[in-house]
Amino acid sequence: MRTFALVLLAILTGCAAQAAGPAASVNVNALVHAHPLYGTLAQYDRQIAGLRATLHVPEFSRKTQAFENASRATAQTLTSSASRARDIAALPTPDVTELRQNANVSAPSESRVRSDMQQTYNAQSSQVQAAASQAMERYRAQLLRQQQTALTNYQRSMQARVQQAYASRQQHLYEKESALELDLAKANAGKRLTIRAKLQTLQLNDERRGRLQAQMHALQAHDDAIVARQHRRDQAALDAMLPSLQARANADVARMRATLEQRTQANLAARERVLAAQRAQHMPLDLGLAAQPSGSITGVNGGLDALLAAQPANPQTFLAARDDLAQQFANVRKADDSATNSTWAQLAALNQARSQLYTDIVSQVMKEAQAVAGARGLSHVYTHDAPPGSVDITASVRSEIVALTR
Repeated sequence: MRTFALVLLAILTGCAAQAAGPAASVNVNALVHAHPLYGTLAQYDRQIAGLRATLHVPEFSRKTQAFENASRATAQTLTSSASRARDIAALPTPDVTELRQNANVSAPSESRVRSDMQQTYNAQSSQVQAAASQAMERYRAQLLRQQQTALTNYQRSMQARVQQAYASRQQHLYEKESALELDLAKANAGKRLTIRAKLQTLQLNDERRGRLQAQMHALQAHDDAIVARQHRRDQAALDAMLPSLQARANADVARMRATLEQRTQANLAARERVLAAQRAQHMPLDLGLAAQPSGSITGVNGGLDALLAAQPANPQTFLAARDDLAQQFANVRKADDSATNSTWAQLAALNQARSQLYTDIVSQVMKEAQAVAGARGLSHVYTHDAPPGSVDITASVRSEIVALTR
């Protein structure tokens, strides 16, 4: 009786251990990559990377300093010119008699001085214009190179995804064919065993041995024909799957190209506004160079009369130009800040959408893993730090997830 009780206790303990069952483990990262929506997740990553790249272009990242330097230099130049004009206007009126007596002394006229100032201003402004245009062209070329590089990398990743999906489906069908071949072998195992036993143990004549060997060949041919038909159906399914995958990849590439081109044009437009502000520095200065009638100045005395009659430069002209340029710089900087804030807002929205999609993918992966584990009688699914003896069900869960694309 005691022996029976011990045996019963051992049986119950074994059943309890069997009921608990071993644990399961899955590679969540690999399953996320196999999920049908992983392409969308990767597209979010590429869009986020593309937008971030536009915020860190070397030429454009120094725009704040460029705004400040250009505005400060222009304001200083025009303020200095206004101060100089006030100093000239405050000078005492020269003695006309003394000037006429010393008319033979060679001295530059005010109009000549003003003309030289205008020429110097024009030369400096032209240099600034040329430097600004060259910087714009370098920025345009760099931005277009970044756009092409991003598009090329995206195309490569999409082609890799197509090949990965095709290879995964191909492996899944191959495993099904292998399972079918194994099932057929099991189904006919008894017949084969009987025929082999007869061939090896009985004393057979040639005719009897030939019939048994023909039966063995017929069984194998029957199994091979079934597997071959399944292989043809699987190959037809693969052939039909590839154009669909390629079409979706081409559509994703087209959408990414449009997105990159749109973003590039927006950045170029913002940089054009900066260039326009730099070009606005080249404004004609009213230095009082009124045209003189032909023949109105004769000799040195006529030059003196023209000099005395000339009106001094108006300091308010310089100050008005300075204030106008300061306002233009402020407007351009405001527009640039608005464009930058819009970029950050788009990045925040893309990051939020990407995070939600990743959460949904992981949730579906774990749901499929729980289903596979339950069907196999496994007690728990671990994503990391799985205990010894755990069963890796990643391949089976991948097959279920890949099946979602059908």
